[in-house]
Amino acid sequence: MDKDDAFLLLKLNELQQTDRIFDGWEFSLHEFKADNYEEFVKKYPPDGNGFKSFYSVGHFLELSGVLVKNNLLSEDLFFDTFYFEPIWKNFEPVIKSLRKEYNEESLLENFQFLYNRYIKWKSKRAAEKEKNE
Repeated sequence: MDKDDAFLLLKLNELQQTDRIFDGWEFSLHEFKADNYEEFVKKYPPDGNGFKSFYSVGHFLELSGVLVKNNLLSEDLFFDTFYFEPIWKNFEPVIKSLRKEYNEESLLENFQFLYNRYIKWKSKRAAEKEKNE
C-alpha cells in the first residue's frame, strides 16, 4: 500500500457518496431482487431507479474490480471500506442471465472477481482473528 492507493480509495469513496451511486447502493443492498435478466427488465424499466441502480452500482464495482485485479488499489483498503457482499448476491442471478442473453461471459467479470477475492479475504481475516484470540 502506498499514498496512491489511499488517494484512489478517497476518490472512489467520493464517487460512491454521490447521490446516484449512494442511493443505488442502498437500494441494491436492501431492495433489489430479480431472479434473471427477463424479470429484471420487467420489474425495473430503463427509466426507473432499479435499472439505474443496477447499472451505476454494477459499474462502480466493475471498475473497482479492475483496479484491484491490476494491483492499482489495495484489496485490503477496498474491502475494509466498502461492504458489497449482499449486492453481489442480489445481482448475481441477473448478471449470469445477462451473460447468457448477450452471449458475453465477460460482462461484469471484474465485479465477480472482486467478490471472489473478498470471500477469500474475509475467510483469511476470520482465521487470523480466531488465531489471535
